[in-house]
Amino acid sequence: MRIWRGAGVVVVGLAWQARAHADDASIRARAHFAAALKAYEAKPPDLEGALVEFRAAYAEKPTASILRNIALSLKGLHRYPEAMAALEQMLAEDAGSLSPAVREAAAKALADMEREIATLRVTVQVAGQRPVEVRVDGQLVPEASLSRSIRVMPGSHVLTARSAGFNDASATVTVDRGQVDVPVIFAMELADEARGGLAITTDPPAADISVDGAFIARGSWRGEVGAGKHQVRVTASAYAPFLEDVVVRRGRGANVSVHLETLAALAKPAPPPVPARIWYVAAGGAFESETLALGPGFNENGARHGVTGGGLIGEIGVHLGKSFSFQLTGETGQLETHYTLDGGSARVAVLDWVLAPEIVFHTIGRVQFFTGFALGGEGQMTDASVAGKEISGAGSALMGLLEGGLQWNLERSFIAGAVFVDTHGVSGDDGQRLLLYTNSPASRFGVRLLVGYDL
Repeated sequence: MRIWRGAGVVVVGLAWQARAHADDASIRARAHFAAALKAYEAKPPDLEGALVEFRAAYAEKPTASILRNIALSLKGLHRYPEAMAALEQMLAEDAGSLSPAVREAAAKALADMEREIATLRVTVQVAGQRPVEVRVDGQLVPEASLSRSIRVMPGSHVLTARSAGFNDASATVTVDRGQVDVPVIFAMELADEARGGLAITTDPPAADISVDGAFIARGSWRGEVGAGKHQVRVTASAYAPFLEDVVVRRGRGANVSVHLETLAALAKPAPPPVPARIWYVAAGGAFESETLALGPGFNENGARHGVTGGGLIGEIGVHLGKSFSFQLTGETGQLETHYTLDGGSARVAVLDWVLAPEIVFHTIGRVQFFTGFALGGEGQMTDASVAGKEISGAGSALMGLLEGGLQWNLERSFIAGAVFVDTHGVSGDDGQRLLLYTNSPASRFGVRLLVGYDL
């Protein structure tokens, strides 16, 4: 049955020749096209020769109209599958040069030829998802076309499949016109020289085993696979999946023993909360100074003298919140001064001690600002030598302290520095009826530096 008249080729060819550009490709394409027309119009027509020349012209100057002539030649040779492919390519590549009438005629031709052919559905089973080469009657089928129906003419056809490392496979299929998706299945067998053994066991025994993405067994499996790398996957309900690449050597075996971990075992419990380190200790030193007005026993008539010195500090405390602590502070130190009198020299030494509970407020962070308030007891032991006269005594009184500073936290240890001022009472030894100092209360100030540790 004729679908198009041969004259249609001449009309399309002449129109194309009129539009050809005068470049080298156009010149070569025009020559091939002229040879194609001559072969097509020969008596009898040389359709094979025309097809060769049309294809050469298309290679030089691809146009939809030349594809139409290629399809017409293939149709005349009763090579309908190739003619249909050429028409489909023509319709897909057309940029508007084909008229609606031509497109309608092409669609009708495709429908007419569809009734004259059969189709095959080829499946190739090959381990490792390796590339496969499939041919029909010696013609290579593009890999992308293997997922679709393959058009063939009615009759017998020889199909072959080839993949590296596997024995070649072939099949002869006979089809009638109108048959659709006749199945052809190739189960590729490994070539002897490319085989290797693979054994897989699982725990739990009901686990599913897949090799290279294909399910092969449940619980255990032993067989031959192609030499090379294979992906082994083992899964089971309520277990974490196992996935590993296994290399199989030629002529050797590979054993894979899989123990799946339960999801419950992998769900690690949250670590127990770290107990808050609420207790701490600290120790350090201080530099301090205060001014005292000496009493009648010194015959100073209330003259003021500054005494300076240093001391040792100890603290033990507890964190009551993120920014609030309570501690007990103890301190002892010595302050001293020397000066000259009209009747000679004078030396005053004061041994000082403090014991006071303290409330501390601080910020949160690695570096903290803090301030503290203390209220407790403070005592002084005085030993003086004034113009050859030795005077000594001791006393204690209430004190109040205010301090502020910075603290650097280093994991469990810390360093703190502060300035402080306190106010305390002074008194003499009642037993000697001697008032050592006349100014009560007195003020003391200084700086502190401590190193501490969280227990």
